[in-house]
Amino acid sequence: MLILASAAEPKYNFGSAQAGKIIVAEPGEGATGELYFYNVFGNKITFVQLNLGEAPEGWDIQLDPPIRDITYTVSGIEAVDRANVYVEPSNFVESPETLQVFRCGDSDCKYISSPAGGYMLAKVVYIRINAPKDAPLFQDFPLVVNAKAFWHTEPGTVATQQVRTFSYTIHTTTKDMQESIVTPQQPLDLSDYYWVLGLVLIGAAYYFGQKSGKKR
Repeated sequence: MLILASAAEPKYNFGSAQAGKIIVAEPGEGATGELYFYNVFGNKITFVQLNLGEAPEGWDIQLDPPIRDITYTVSGIEAVDRANVYVEPSNFVESPETLQVFRCGDSDCKYISSPAGGYMLAKVVYIRINAPKDAPLFQDFPLVVNAKAFWHTEPGTVATQQVRTFSYTIHTTTKDMQESIVTPQQPLDLSDYYWVLGLVLIGAAYYFGQKSGKKR
């Protein structure tokens, strides 16, 4: 069960970051992108819902964790809402114990660097991509993830919300790269053809001439 943070004056923070904007995928194989959500400037728990706004047709793309029921309480009163992740308020950390992904609650977490210095605790959302085996190589495909953040001040009531989009490019490639030089086909030299044809005709004329002389 999740207990909402309380404060006299609500402060809402929808912090987010992308781990790059290009996801490299090999046809028939899996690839993963990462989104980070943090809450270092707010005092209310941020709920985040995600969905795919644009994706290559026929590709298997999943968001992890998926949208699910999350139970929370406000002043002891229980309610349920749906979100992919929730992000509790946290503080900047100067030197975290690890910069690797670790489990926190029912999601993965990671400390990411802040432009202002230090590190922020972020919830990780994975974009799991399975490219079709027949996907063309060395092509770019657009991918857009929509995100909506919202906050509760009373059970079952959304106080406010924010939306934003995250754009990616999926680039197809292969680890089994084979190179070869294509030799241009030489144009047919008709002079050689005519020279050989001339020899054949001369030979034929000589042969039939000899044959005709013998009959006489």
